[in-house]
Parts: sequence; structure tokens; C-alpha cells
Amino acid sequence: MSISHIPILQNMQTGSSGKNYKKYILGFWISYLVLLVLVALFFIAMSYGIFGPMPTFEELENPKSNLATEVISSDGKLLGKYYIENRPTHNTRNFHQILSMLLLQRKTPVLKSIQVSMLRLSSGSSGA
Repeated sequence: MSISHIPILQNMQTGSSGKNYKKYILGFWISYLVLLVLVALFFIAMSYGIFGPMPTFEELENPKSNLATEVISSDGKLLGKYYIENRPTHNTRNFHQILSMLLLQRKTPVLKSIQVSMLRLSSGSSGA
């Protein structure tokens, strides 16, 4: 099929300003089709497990978590825990101290000010 049979494309090709739009339209459609093929290949690769195994619907509906379920009252007190294996979540309290030690190794003023504020947060003082 020739462009001469499609009046809109023929007008765009030989417009009044003399610009050739044919290469831009062709580039757009090629880019669109390449993107469409890449998305399709991505989903096919996922279905074959190339990026790792996919969970089943049973695993998605009934996740197994080794963390304890905590029952907390309205005043914030812990009433009890239900668990098969009591694995606590990681403690973020030490994270601020570790981060401040790492930032102390750097000698830039911005990182030192962040380090000082992290030390204040981890020690619990307001600084005012």
C-alpha cells in the first residue's frame, strides 16, 4: 500500500511548510510496536519464572508469616501474642546510631549536621 492512496499521510508528507513528516510517523509506530513487544515479552518471561517463581493463589490468599501477632489494648499495652515461631521485627532504635557512625566517617558539613540530628533522635533529647 502506497502513501499516495492515503490522502492524510500524503498531505502530511508534502505539507505547506515542505516538512517531511513520514519519518516521524514511522518512528513513532516502530517505537510503539517495540514497546508493545517488550511488555509482552516481560509478561511471558514472568509466566515462565525467569525472574523467580511466582506464588500460587493459595500462597497469596494465605500468607505464612513467622512474626508474632500482637494483641494491643486501646491504651497501648500489650495483652498477648499469638505465634508458632516468635520472631520479632528488627529494632530501628540502633539504626540511627549505626547511621550516625557511618556519617561520622564522612567529613562533609551537611552529613555532620545530619549525624548530629540523628544522635539527638537516638538519645531522645529534643535539643531545645
